[in-house]
Formats: sequence, C-alpha cells, structure tokens
Amino acid sequence: MRNKLIYLCNAGYVLDGPNTRTCKDSGEWSGKEPECFRNECPMPPPLQNGRYYVWNYSRGINIIYTCNEGYELIGRDVRFCLGTYEWSGSDPYCQKVKCDNPPPIDNGFFRGNDFFYEDIIEYHCNTGFEIVGQAQRKCLSNGKWGGDDATCIQITCGLPPVKRNVVYDIPGGEKEGSFEVTASLSCEEGYRGIGVSSQRCQANGQWSESNFVCEIVTCPAFPDVRYGRAIGNGFHFGNELEIQCNEGFYLVGKARPRCGPNGDWDYESEPPHCVISGCPDLPKITNGLASETGSGVGSIVTYRCNDGYRLQGPGQRTCEKDGSWSGSDPYCRLILCAVPPFVEHAIPFNALTQYLLNSKARYVCETGYELSAGDSSLTCSASGTWEGFIPTCSLVQCGEPMKVPNSKVSVASYNFKGEAQYLCDLGYRVKGSSIITCEKNGNWLEATPECVPVDCGPPPYVPKSIKIDSKNYTFKSVIQYTCDVGFTLIGQGTTSCQATGVWSGKTPVCEPISCGTPPSIDNAFYIGYYYFYKSTVTYECFTNFELSGNPTLTCSYNGTWTGDRPECHAVTCGPPPVFPHSSTSMPMGAYVNREVTFMCNDGFYLTGSATARCMANKQWQYDEDETACLRRNCYDPPKMQNGGRKFVGTLYESTADYFCDEGYTLSGQSSLVCGISGHWEGKLPTCELVHCGAPPFGNHVVVSGDSFTYQSAVTYMCEKGYEAKCRFVSECTSSGRWSNQPPQCE
Repeated sequence: MRNKLIYLCNAGYVLDGPNTRTCKDSGEWSGKEPECFRNECPMPPPLQNGRYYVWNYSRGINIIYTCNEGYELIGRDVRFCLGTYEWSGSDPYCQKVKCDNPPPIDNGFFRGNDFFYEDIIEYHCNTGFEIVGQAQRKCLSNGKWGGDDATCIQITCGLPPVKRNVVYDIPGGEKEGSFEVTASLSCEEGYRGIGVSSQRCQANGQWSESNFVCEIVTCPAFPDVRYGRAIGNGFHFGNELEIQCNEGFYLVGKARPRCGPNGDWDYESEPPHCVISGCPDLPKITNGLASETGSGVGSIVTYRCNDGYRLQGPGQRTCEKDGSWSGSDPYCRLILCAVPPFVEHAIPFNALTQYLLNSKARYVCETGYELSAGDSSLTCSASGTWEGFIPTCSLVQCGEPMKVPNSKVSVASYNFKGEAQYLCDLGYRVKGSSIITCEKNGNWLEATPECVPVDCGPPPYVPKSIKIDSKNYTFKSVIQYTCDVGFTLIGQGTTSCQATGVWSGKTPVCEPISCGTPPSIDNAFYIGYYYFYKSTVTYECFTNFELSGNPTLTCSYNGTWTGDRPECHAVTCGPPPVFPHSSTSMPMGAYVNREVTFMCNDGFYLTGSATARCMANKQWQYDEDETACLRRNCYDPPKMQNGGRKFVGTLYESTADYFCDEGYTLSGQSSLVCGISGHWEGKLPTCELVHCGAPPFGNHVVVSGDSFTYQSAVTYMCEKGYEAKCRFVSECTSSGRWSNQPPQCE
C-alpha cells in the first residue's frame, strides 16, 4: 500500500495545490507541494484592561478597540484588515489613567505616592490645624481628583475661661484665641492680680491652666481731720468718705474723697482739712472809693473811681471760704485818648502826645480834595476813645469816558490822576494810546483810540491741497482746504483767523488715502507693506493650497481694495487611481497627505503598494511598486483515475472539464472552477466502468461468464440435446451494449 499525505491548513488559511500526495514507486511524492495562503486576518491578541469589537476577520473589515473605565488607549482605536491579510498599524494597549499632582493644601500635606486611577490620597493638617472638608480624594477615570478641596483651619480655643474681675487680652485684637496664641491676663480697675498672668491656646483646643486671680484694692486708713471728721465705713476700691468741718470752720480740699484703683485716696496734693472762716482788711484805692459789707465769709467790697479816672481791675471782691478775697487789687487810671486817627489827604495838625477827656481833633482836606464823609472833628470821651465818625477826603472825579466801537473801557479810578484803559473786543487791536488819565479839572486827557480787526496774514500752505478763500485774512475770515484725488485730509478742513492773530487749529495734512489692512483670504497670506493709494498687495497660498483668480489687489482712491479677491483651494490629486478588479477606500477629499487603500476584488490578489498618498504635485505616490490586482492561480486541476481533464488556463474563473477513458462513464459534475480563494471549487468526479447489464438470452441457450462490465465477454452454448448453428462469444462494449445477440439452438 502506497503512503499518502493529506494536507490541512490552519484556521484562517486556505490550501493552494492538491490536498493529498502519494509516494510513487520512484520514491518521489506525486504532484506539486501545496501552500497555505491566508484568506482572513489573524485573530488579534487580547487587549488587557480593554476589549475589541470585530464581526469577522475578512479583508476590509475594521476592528474597534476600547479600554475599560480608568484606562486610556495608547495607539489607534480602529484598525483595518488589509489586502495582505494583516491588520493595519500596530497593536494598541490600555494604559491606566494618571491624575495630575494633587492640589496642595495650606498648613497641611497629603500622603500617597501613586496618582493613577482609583489611587487614594489622604490630606493631613500640621500641628495646631484641623481639616475641614473631605480628607480623602480618589483619582477618577477622567484624570481628575474626585471630591472637593479640603482646608486646614487653625485650631481655636474660643474665649479663655471667664474668671471674676479678670480681663483677657488676645494679640491682634482677635475675639478668639488660635493655636499657640498666648492671652495676657489682667485685672479690672480697682483689682490687683495674683498668680501666672498668661494662658496659651493648645493643640487640643483648650486653654492652659492658670492660677491667676484678682483681689480688690484696699486703701490705707484716712488721716485724721483737725477741726473736723471723716464719715464712712470702708477702705476698699470705690468706697467714699464724707469730710465735715466743725462750726466756724470751712473745708479746704475734696469733700468726698474716694478710694482709687491704685490703692490711694483721690485727693490732690494734700488731704482735705478745716480752716477758720473770715478775710483780712483790704488796702485803700487811690483816686477812688471802696465800700464793704463786712469781713466775714461772703462779705463784698465795691470799688468806684473819681471823675476823669477809669477803674482797672474787678469792681467787686468777695471773701471766700478759705479766708481770701476773690480777684486781684484794682486801681483808678487817668482817662487819656490816643493820637487821633490818620486821614489821608487831610492837612496835618499839631498833634499832642496825650489827649485828656473832652479834647478835640479837627480835620481839614488838602487842596483838590473835599470832605466827602464823616465829621470834621472828633472828641476824647470818658471811655478813652474818640467819639464821632472819622472823615474822608476824596479826590475830584471825572465823568464817563467816551465810547469806542468794538471795545470796552475799564476805569481804574474816576478820581484825580485816575486812569481808564480801552480794551478792544476779541479779534480787534488798539490803534493809538489805550490809556487816558483823569485831570484835576475833571476831564480825561489824551485822544480817544480806535479798535481795528486783527490781521492773520496768508493762511498756511498745505501740499497736495486746493485752498478756497476770499483773500481777506482778517479776524473771522475762513479758509477751506480740499485734497487732491487719492489723498485724504487729516485734521480740520477749515481754518479761521482767530482773535490771537493766528489761524485756528493745527495745519491739516493731505496724506495718501489708506485702505487699511488688506482683506484676509482663507489659507493665504499677502505680500506688501504699504496700504496707501495705488499701493498693491499680492496674495500667496499656504503650503498644499493653490491660488485661483487675480492674486493682486490695489488700493483705490476711495480707500477700498479693488480687484476680484482670489481664493486658495486645497491641492487635490483628483480621483484616486483605479485598477482593474479592485476597489478603493479613501477618506473624504483627495487632499495632500491623504491616503487611499487599495483592495482587490474576490478572486484577485494585490501586488505592489497597498496604499497611495496624495502629494503636493497632485500626483499619487505609491509606497512600493505600482499596484495591480492579479487573478489568483489555482494551478493544475486535480487528476482523475481512468479519465482525463481539459482546461485552457488555471487562473480565477477558469474551468477544467473532466472526461473518462473509453469504457468508463463520468459520475458527478463534469467540471471544476478556479474560485476566489485560488482553489478549484467543486467535487472531483469519478470514472466508473461501463456496465452492460445481463447479456440477452435465447431459447435453450446457456451463458458462460459472470462479469458484465466493459471488455468482459460471455460465451453462448446450447443446452444438451440442442445444437447451435455456431458457437460464439459476445463482448461488453464501451457503449454499454453487448456486441452480439445470443445464438439460436435447435
């Protein structure tokens, strides 16, 4: 028995060639050695921490990758089964999402070193601080930290424990003490502290212990009051005593001394004491009289001066409880008036150094002046002042000055030697003397001036402009400027002659018209730095874009850019190449750097580049040799025993027709077709021997032979007692018929 090999391909592969081979007598294997070719892409490796979706592994099918929550995909999320039955790109993988460094916390810190998905960090506060908010935060699948920000707030101890008569002072004026803050303890007014005078806020939110207490202040025994007594029954802070004097004595000092906060009685330099009542005799007053009601406490002395004298000092004095007279000693002073008031332009008179009561001071005006107000004489009065109204000597006055057109007159004084000045209205200047003087006869001296318009001279020259004027360049004249074509006026278009003699405003300028920044064109930039009248800019497209239309715009006289705006269109390579027996997969638009993928139709395989890229020169560039889809080759069709085959070619869709040798008949389909996988499709037929069936029989005929197939023979003989005319043989022919009829036996 000959050895036979049976070939089987792994999953995803198809056999190219015979599936069996037999060891021949020559020691060689029959037929050509087959090969296994892929007919689908291999099963992708599992995606750790993720999964993929794919319907099957056929050419052109895509596989979609996705990661589990908390993981992010590194690589492309979509891959295609290429014509080479390989997956496009490289295997992606799922990487755990990482969060940024956790936000820091003031006065605290966090514990935790890893910041990946589901990792947890925990915030802690420094000593003396406590956490408010969520102390733990988890790294979420979106790369953010979950939860809200926590805060470390300083531990506070509240107010120190209240003790009687104790005052607490917290630094900075705070109402509550915070960690490590020390509160100073002191006593209320009238109390004295004993013990440690401070307390510190501790980390547990409690104040440290303190033995500080406040005891009330005690004053010493009050000294004895001579000629009197101190009434009261306490010597502690706030207690008062009442000091009372014996009859005929009066109190000197504080009547109700009080025990003060420092332990002293609150009298002044000396304690209160009692002294005897009454005042000493007073001296007589010169040039006057003194009358008194007595010398005891409450007695009053009244003073009065003789005629021609005036009292200096108090008019009355009273005997006080302390035995002294109130006030100071008065005296009587001779009444004198000062030098009479000075009157300007009055004739001086013989002035004395002293003026007694009822003396007269008489005034006379100088020549050219007259007494216009007041009294001509003043009298020295008993009060030492001059009685009457001080006179005034006024100059002789001029009348109103003459009026001058386009002016106003300002009179400094209408009096003798007074001046008047003519002020021309705005835009006019004085011609002649502007000042006139008032003479002693009451008339104004000098001729009356004139006010003539101000002349500004020729207006400023403005290049590239046209000037419209009336050749009159005096006050209020107006000049108008207009610019030449292509220029625009910068500044005021008109100027007028001002009152100052200069032309109003800043001299305008005729500048070339600016069109501003050129319009923006998508995917383009322009060349040109001047945007004024008749300037041009030229547009150029960005890389991988091409310009259509006029590339140049011109700045027009009206300040706009003229010319049809160009456009920059993305460079495209046009439709991708089409190869016989193929299909093309391409993203939207055949733009530069876009790729197309070629896939062969069923029954064809790809040679050359599987992709082509659109280049800036509008040509498709292949990665390898030029692409072609060739028909798959099924090679020689399988052979059949006792028969043969007839075929013109072995490529896809070719047909192999089978026939049997003579004496054999075909069983099964008569042909095989080269299929899409490069294998002969269909079941191989078989050739079976022709069967002629039982040979025909005759009367009294005996048949010798038990095989009724092709080339088998039977011998006809007559039964015993019968004789055949002849003895002969009948053979089974290739047509399935016996070659001879049975003989006749008689």
